[in-house]
Parts: sequence; C-alpha cells; structure tokens
Amino acid sequence: MILSDLTKELKRLLESLIDASDRYVLPSIHDKCSDAIRELHSPLKIAFTGITSAGKSTLLNALVKRQVAPTGAETLTYNVNVFRHVSFSPSGREHIVAHCKDNSLIELPIDALTMLVDGRLDEGKELRNKISWVEAFLNYDYLREIDLIDTPGLYSTQESDSDNTIALFNDELRRPDVVVYLFQQIIKESDITAVSSFQRQLSREVRSKLTGLNTVVGMSQCDKLCEGDFSKDFHEIADCNIKRMQSNYADFRKSFSTYFTLSALYAQSAYALKDSDFRILQLLKEHYLEELTDNVYDASDFINDEEIIGQILSTEAERRDFLCRLDIHVVAYMVWWINENPLASMNDLKNELITKSGVEKMSRHIYQTFRKFSIYFKTIKIISSILGDVNKESSKFQEPLQSSGLALIANECRDFEIDLKRRFAFLSVLIDYYHRKTYFSDNEWGEALKAIDFYLSEEDTESDLSSLRCFWKHTEEHYAIICDFEAKESCQIILEILNQLN
Repeated sequence: MILSDLTKELKRLLESLIDASDRYVLPSIHDKCSDAIRELHSPLKIAFTGITSAGKSTLLNALVKRQVAPTGAETLTYNVNVFRHVSFSPSGREHIVAHCKDNSLIELPIDALTMLVDGRLDEGKELRNKISWVEAFLNYDYLREIDLIDTPGLYSTQESDSDNTIALFNDELRRPDVVVYLFQQIIKESDITAVSSFQRQLSREVRSKLTGLNTVVGMSQCDKLCEGDFSKDFHEIADCNIKRMQSNYADFRKSFSTYFTLSALYAQSAYALKDSDFRILQLLKEHYLEELTDNVYDASDFINDEEIIGQILSTEAERRDFLCRLDIHVVAYMVWWINENPLASMNDLKNELITKSGVEKMSRHIYQTFRKFSIYFKTIKIISSILGDVNKESSKFQEPLQSSGLALIANECRDFEIDLKRRFAFLSVLIDYYHRKTYFSDNEWGEALKAIDFYLSEEDTESDLSSLRCFWKHTEEHYAIICDFEAKESCQIILEILNQLN
C-alpha cells in the first residue's frame, strides 16, 4: 500500500466497518464511519501569515488566478479569511458568509470581500469589528481540493485578530494542515526569532502543535533583488541569501521544512493579461523600452503621459486600469522580455511570467507533500475516534452479538493503525531533523531528506532508488559497528520506506 492509495484503503476499511456495524446492530458506529467517509474528501487547508506588506494577498490572488483580495503597501488584512470552492457553499453559488463573534452569520455578495478585509476603508469598519472569520466561496477549480486561509497572524495591529488566529488553530474543522510564512526578499535573524515565537505561542495556546514540519517559507517580491537588471535570475540571488541564513542561524532548520523564492506579482499579472494588452506592450517596447527598463519611468509618469502613452491608452482612466491590473515593474519586465524574444506570442509571455513567479512550483510541492501528511493525521484521528466510540459502546452492551461486533471492529482498526504507523515511521526522522539532532552528519541529513522526498513523490527512477538504498545500507552498517543505535534505527526506517517502493 503506497501513500497515494491511503485514502482508498481507509475508505475500504470504513466501508467494511459499516457492513460489520450493520451485521452486529451497532448504529452509532455505522454513523461514525459514514461521517468519516465524508471527512476523507475534505480539502487540504493552507494558511498564509507574515508581517504587513509581505505579499499575502498578492500570492492568494496568484493562486486562485483572479483578483479576489485587495493589495497594497498599506492594506491590513482584518480577521481570518477562508477561500473555499463554491461546491462547499450550501447555496452552490459565489458569495461570502461572515461568521460573527456572537455566532450569527451574515451572507454578502462576493464583491463585498474588499470591504470586509481591507483595513484602509472606513466603509464596513463597524461590521469588520463584529466578525470572527470570513468564508468566501469562489468558482475556481484550484479550490476544489485546497482551502486557502488568509490570516493577519499574531502581530496584527488589531488585538482581536490575534485572538481570531488562535481560534483558527484551535478549531478542529478549520485548523490548517500547513502554514506558509511570508517574508520580503531576505530573511533576517529577527524574522526567524519571530517565527519561532509564533510557533511557541501557538503550541502553548492551542491543541495542535505547529513545528517546522508543517511550516514553509515563502520569500516574496524576490524580483526586486535584481534591482532592475532583468538579465539576472532573482531566484538564484534569493537562494544564495537563504542558504547563508541556513548556515548562520541554527533555528532556521528547526523552524521551516522548506522554502520557495517567489514573485507572486508576476503570476497575478499573467492571469490579469488581456488579449489587447500584448499589442500595448509591443508599442511600449517600440517607444519606451529604455525608460521602462532603466527604471526612470514610474507609475505616475505613465499615467500622466498624454503625449505618447496617450496615443496608446487615450484616457487617464484607461492608463490607471492598465497599471492596476499590471504593476509598472512587471510591465517593465514584460517589455524587456518581449524585446529579447521578438517572435514570442501572448501565451509565451503568460507562461514565462507564471514560471518565473515560482508560485506554481510552490503550490505543486505543498499539495503533493502535505496532502499526504494531512491524510495520515486525518486517518489517525478517524481511527482513534472510532476506537473511542467502540470503548464507550463496549461499556453499554452485554449481548454477545454486539460485543463480538465491537471486538471485531476494534481489531480491524488496531491492525490498520499499526500498519499505518509503520509506513509513516519516517516522520520521526523528520522530527529529529527539525529538532536538530546530531546523530547524522550534515551530508547524511541531506541524503535522509532526499530519500523521504523520493518516497513522498513516489517517483519510479530505479537508478536513483538503487543509489539511495546502497548509501543507507552502508550507513546502517557503519552505525551498527560503532553501536550508535539511535542513528542505526533511523537508517532502518529510511531503508524500509525505500524498500516499499519496489
């Protein structure tokens, strides 16, 4: 049973338990298992947090491929906002449900979202202060399997927002499976300290422990690292900065599972491009290439230029709309790229922006990796809950029929749980890594992470698999000789997961 089959296997188990509960007349167990089958298909929950202006809203817009959240340097995200697929809405249509602190619900049209989340606006201020969290139901396929959660974090200017964030992690139904912590361009020691504090506070105040295992770094606005030189690869520059942080600050490894370098504005602009924009960009290349690419031409110059830009976009309103959809810095990059690739099409430009942004790479990794983690923890929770109900029912029934049924169901659940924990034993190795255990060398820890990534991706490259097995067999023999049993046990766990890939 490989990881991708876990949901199917658990569903088969639950269906078997439902049949058993019917045969042995156990209606409460039947209902519990039926509810668990529905829970199996609940979306992966990803929460975004970080300091003000870190780019959370821009990243959310890039992920859902439409402008749903207001952006800007002064925007403050109020409350906790959950973006869900429209199929989860009771009405089956796009709209907003505001969950108030007094437990009442307020339904609003989808275009009221800006009023509810933008702290710059006077409109809706009184309503915002009454709200605990907001659900926005959107008709976008990406949200069928993922809930995106925009949170002000624990350092919001609104004290109630910090309380609402704590409540999010305390709520079993809304609790995030993974947290993406956003920084701007570079990470400072104070940022790592802030994340560690964030994790410790949540660990103290909520029932679910947040660790490096389910915390990801997003380095936003990395395109600015090029300082206008579009020939440079900003991902390489950001990657060097992060590797330096990893080597200089011990808490980095403890706080984050991985990191991604991003320019969400590139992806957001790609999805906002209209067919008519490509011709406008070509005209800008012909008339304003140097001004734009040399960064001497800003948004104000663009909007106020009636002499040349006015011939392309005749009214000030058109020029403002163009820059509202396509940031001036991204426009400069697009004009430079079109000049470098004169035969490129509109679709080529869109694909370049999406790839360059790094957003899809991050999204794909988070879904593929953490979806499997979340299935594991969800399965453990379901099995534990069923066993708890079985124990309660056992204290009630004296009839041989029901007692036999409960014993059968308990045995099936325990056997499944034992096999599940065996296959996910690699999590203990990951936890040791984040806790900075030193029984492995840095090179061995790198190989351990490579083996786990290989297992999670379920790739079928026999040469890589053979190389990893050989490495860990020799490593296990080494630690057996020197009697380092902690390291030897981790070697055995890694070898076991690699052997499962046969």
